[in-house]
Amino acid sequence: MNSYSQTTLSFALPFYGRVATIIRTLPMEISIAILEQVDFWDILRFRRTCKTFHEITKAKALWIHLFRECERLSPGALVLEKPLHMYSSSELERVVVVWKSTEVGWRTSDGIPSRHRTIPITCTSPSCKSFGHSGKQHGYSSAYLVPGGRWLITLHPEGGISYHDLESPDYDKPRTLVPNYLEIREGYHSTRLVSFTVDIPGHRPSIQSFKLVQYVHAHAVKKHTGQYWPIKIWNVSFVFDGQEVCGLHADCLKSILVDTHMCSDFDLNLSLRNELLAFGLQCQYSGLTRAWKPMEYVFVVEWANVEDGSSDYPRLVNGRGLATRTGLATGKRGYG
Repeated sequence: MNSYSQTTLSFALPFYGRVATIIRTLPMEISIAILEQVDFWDILRFRRTCKTFHEITKAKALWIHLFRECERLSPGALVLEKPLHMYSSSELERVVVVWKSTEVGWRTSDGIPSRHRTIPITCTSPSCKSFGHSGKQHGYSSAYLVPGGRWLITLHPEGGISYHDLESPDYDKPRTLVPNYLEIREGYHSTRLVSFTVDIPGHRPSIQSFKLVQYVHAHAVKKHTGQYWPIKIWNVSFVFDGQEVCGLHADCLKSILVDTHMCSDFDLNLSLRNELLAFGLQCQYSGLTRAWKPMEYVFVVEWANVEDGSSDYPRLVNGRGLATRTGLATGKRGYG
């Protein structure tokens, strides 16, 4: 039997015509089931062959299958910002295409990413002069890329929190999540101005909200008065315009006070997991010789049960080398 390449045009055209007719008469479910057996890139090639295949490759069921396949090959790497059923076919296609192009970018030998964003930082605050070398300006102290890659959160020394929509045409323009509410001492030289941690529920295909813990170090604040300074817990959620995610919104769930007179917050570290907040401080205690000595402590708090703005709350205290003697003047020791 002759191969297709050896078949005369007069014979081949009716044959291909019959094949096209058969394809058009197949139920959509069968066509999708066939395409589910081929590679992602082949699906894009099929799309260019004819109008029939172009329409079939736009089916939502096909892109749900491709999304599931990406999840299977890279567990936890693909994160949606709304439930799967709220995505249109074109939105799911974009998610998969972006992920596939990112994979290609990671594997290139020239080191050039397939997608990148450059965000210029401008800052007029006195705190800008507090970072690094003279003349070098930064408008934020820390940054965090939300899983999924669309939202970049920046934390500022003045207590403010901003974010960038990296898929927006004006991605370089920051949007305010939390306004600035502090003033940093001019000329203060340190890059350790803000500590933060994020708690995002694991093993979920989509994120509707997550919690962010923020602490602006008291030693950097211009008008810091009083003995206590707050750790703030924020709930960050997605803002919808119809079925489209268009931004982020933050609500302060709790402010938990720490003693900055008895303890140094310079190396304060944070960790949040569900209802438990842990933070580490270097505090002073008076031993048997009545001499003040530094000790490193880790405090574990059930933050949801703490009265907002309170400094007196149950906590589990673990000190390095001295777990039962805290010497702290505030709060309760242990869970009692």
